[in-house]
Amino acid sequence: MLVGELADIYEPFYYWNETEQAEGCMHGDRINETDKLRQATAKGFAEQLPEPHTLSDVVREFLYWDWLYQMRNVAAKELDPGGYGDGDRYHIYDREDYLEGKLVTIQAVNHQEAIDVCKWVLEEERFHDRELTDKIILNLVGESADA
Repeated sequence: MLVGELADIYEPFYYWNETEQAEGCMHGDRINETDKLRQATAKGFAEQLPEPHTLSDVVREFLYWDWLYQMRNVAAKELDPGGYGDGDRYHIYDREDYLEGKLVTIQAVNHQEAIDVCKWVLEEERFHDRELTDKIILNLVGESADA
């Protein structure tokens, strides 16, 4: 559970100005601006969560967040069968964005880890047709720590 400023930034309407509150909506680039403000404040929760040290750590954390979201979604649907499930996932997105950067910067421990991570990246829809995927693959085919 988030506390303090980190909890506040995920509250609805946290970044809304008086005009937006009066109109009941936020328009255009302002939405992107508030997303960037939130991400800059959260910093991928790097100060609150353990830092991944290997590419395998990064993949395991992605798998964990996906599993957690699925479990929360199932629980929310059981509690409210007519509802939409647990759609509040911004904190997870911010952590996953941080982890994506780690896939580009952490070297593979060995050749097998590079292969395993490469297979996982290629299977993950989130990495399809993205410039980030090219950077990850280039990192994976680079030198590993045991080379």
